[in-house]
Amino acid sequence: MGMWSPLEMFCLLAGLVVWAVASVVSVRLLLAHRRVWPPEVVEHGAAFPTLPAHARLAALDALLANGRIGVAEHAARRRDLMLEAVGLGR
Repeated sequence: MGMWSPLEMFCLLAGLVVWAVASVVSVRLLLAHRRVWPPEVVEHGAAFPTLPAHARLAALDALLANGRIGVAEHAARRRDLMLEAVGLGR
């Protein structure tokens, strides 16, 4: 095997430094993400995704407009959504 040129050694060492820095940064980002969002919160959010209140109300209004639900059911569901939005859900 021949000797490596100074340029090849520089490129090799620079690549190793970049790889090490990228590894440290990715581990730190992963740990920071877990600190902000614990696994049980992330798993619960993935299992039960919820839409914002305004989107849920718009969908409820669309159900009423298309005749898929009656006026009484619309009023009851709307009341429940509004109470849930202000934190007074059942």
